[in-house]
Amino acid sequence: SFMPEVVGSISAWQLQADGDMPQPIEVLLKGRLKRQTRHHFNVIGCPHMLWSPHILLLVAISTMVMLAATGPVWSIFGVYQSALPFSQHRGILQRGWEKLVGKVLGDPRPQRAPRQTVFPTISAGGFPDLDSANLQLLHYPHPALMQPCADVDSFDGKLREFAEILRRMMYASGARGLSAPQVGVNLRIMICNPKPSTPEFGTIFVNPRILEEGSFEDVQHEKCASFPEMRVPVKRPVRVRVQAADCDGKLFTRILEGVEARLFQHEYDHLNGIVHVDRVPDSVRERLEPDLGNLVEEYLRD
Repeated sequence: SFMPEVVGSISAWQLQADGDMPQPIEVLLKGRLKRQTRHHFNVIGCPHMLWSPHILLLVAISTMVMLAATGPVWSIFGVYQSALPFSQHRGILQRGWEKLVGKVLGDPRPQRAPRQTVFPTISAGGFPDLDSANLQLLHYPHPALMQPCADVDSFDGKLREFAEILRRMMYASGARGLSAPQVGVNLRIMICNPKPSTPEFGTIFVNPRILEEGSFEDVQHEKCASFPEMRVPVKRPVRVRVQAADCDGKLFTRILEGVEARLFQHEYDHLNGIVHVDRVPDSVRERLEPDLGNLVEEYLRD
């Protein structure tokens, strides 16, 4: 070390009366101090090197790349977190992401209109007399379209007969989906077929439930048989896992994506008394008011 050598050197020489060091000790100290100062200069001078234009440019580019990569990764995590292979650790991973990145970039799942989660409170009713009932496609603002539907509690011949009528009315209207309240029956029954030209792909859903929604959403224009000539932009999850019963009461579960997922959610909303115009922002709703007003006038005339 430096100091013991200096002390040892000082003890070998006598200091002059005026307090100055003899030349050999002074040279020794100056040489050691110069080397020590050079060492400290290299350490202390590092921050000054960081301010050089090349280093600053490198730091700026690295920061931009990290930010550019973090945003998509955060969004992708929001999309696919439900598909993580280690589902039991999903909550831990999500909380970690939220602490590390979410505070800056926010929730990766876009905000959307609140979904009605309360199931119907009205008592389950029976089917109308299908022989005499004049079932027809209802248009907005018919009250049946705003009424939550009751669960089906009887899986019998009447249910199968009504499901077949609903299927025929869907194909006759040119729609890809139809729900019971759209024909005036407030029971939780709906049919979907993303390919109307192939009737064998049509599926009847009785008492359907959405078990899980994917985090990623997109906006697509939707048409509805109860809103003629209207196309409404609606934001929905692109992937859902659903459960329903068939006409025999047997439960089944499906994972729907893309058009099938959107179609299911549109009809599912009808069963909860929600129509697609309820899911648009106020600014879009204002633009739709003239068309909605025409439907109201037509309904009042009839």
